[in-house]
Amino acid sequence: MLTAAPSRAAGVPPAAPGPRQRAAGATLAVAGLLFIGAATLTPMPNAQFVLPRTCIVCGDLGGVDVTNNVLLFIPLGAGLVLAGVRRWLAVLLCVALTVTIEFLQIGVIVGRDASVGDILMNTAGGALGVGLAARWRRWVLPAERASRRLAAAAAGAWVAILLASGWVLQRTVPPGEYEGQIVPEVDGYSLYRGYTLAATLNGRPIPRAAVPADAGLRRILLGDSVAVDAVVTTGSAPQRLAPVAILWSAERGELFALGQRQRDLVFRMRMRTARALVRTPAAVIVDAFPYVPLWPLSERTPRDTMRVAGGVRDRILYVAATLRGRTVRREVPLAVTLGWSFFLPFEYSYGAEVPFLTAVWVGGLLLPAGYWAARTSRPSARSGVRWGALFGLTIVVGLGVLPAVWRLHPSRWWEWAAAAAGLLVGWWAGVRSAGRRGGAADRA
Repeated sequence: MLTAAPSRAAGVPPAAPGPRQRAAGATLAVAGLLFIGAATLTPMPNAQFVLPRTCIVCGDLGGVDVTNNVLLFIPLGAGLVLAGVRRWLAVLLCVALTVTIEFLQIGVIVGRDASVGDILMNTAGGALGVGLAARWRRWVLPAERASRRLAAAAAGAWVAILLASGWVLQRTVPPGEYEGQIVPEVDGYSLYRGYTLAATLNGRPIPRAAVPADAGLRRILLGDSVAVDAVVTTGSAPQRLAPVAILWSAERGELFALGQRQRDLVFRMRMRTARALVRTPAAVIVDAFPYVPLWPLSERTPRDTMRVAGGVRDRILYVAATLRGRTVRREVPLAVTLGWSFFLPFEYSYGAEVPFLTAVWVGGLLLPAGYWAARTSRPSARSGVRWGALFGLTIVVGLGVLPAVWRLHPSRWWEWAAAAAGLLVGWWAGVRSAGRRGGAADRA
């Protein structure tokens, strides 16, 4: 005789976590703890000492710090709950850990910054992990109606992420007065140890004087083609960016900067990423500058003469270097799919792995939508066509319409393929999980 299994709706409390769940949770918690230690307790000898800050969102990359601080503690909070630790105790342990880390960063760990914002965001991340793990069945094994809502929400969130990515990639020229070719005396820049012999913006010399952000300058910097060129003599490698061509303001920040960081050639332009406090994409040629021994500032002995350039053309951020008759060029297409790079905790050179990382980002974000859609009902041709039409429209809007709306680089074929692959992999996983659920019910 078949009998219905008791449900939570009937007032039966959830079962205690089994041995496998406890083991998985303990593994996740330990891995999260080790990652937290590596990310927060590693000394940084070259960094300057900064007093503890009371700000919540701190600095030009405050958005990056907030996001990473939240994400950092999610695995620990989730792992503790899955391992059987009570929720309130798991949150308390996360609070104790982040407070301990901040005190160590103040007086023990060299080169680390401590702030009230770090404590709050780490705690929020731990609490979020606790909440997700406590209700993991609602996300992993949702009922049919909940699956339908989750699938639609995931598809909408994917479009929203691409929409926001396109917004922050728009170039901006805030009003005010900027300095040309004068090395900023602020943290984040170094002095170029060679000489800038000439520097131009779209063929016009960049003056060593105040430059108003008038209509002419805005038209150039927001136009379809921006070209910053410079002729320099090489010098020893700086640790931070040493501009050879720049327009900047102490109040507004830089409009563009072409320069050397270590031995790399870097070019970047002001975008709305600065307003969002996230990382701005930069075109980089690794080891573009030859090795030059370190000389005192009073003896900046020039070596070779180089031509360096950076700019935007055909919705592509580029940088180029010509040395001893050999030219090297690197390009970064400004696309709505670059969102993964905005939150990196380190300077990134946008190398050959960018297509792979972008494909993982595009497909990975759509995988949950496919998974939840497959769990909305028994697999059938009708449901497959219905969800296929919805997801097809989602992909067309995200990869076809939004790049045109924001006037960014058109989506490449492999981005379309990655989006479809993410949906298919998610659908396959959802069908398998729903099938196992059905098989278990039949056996009951």
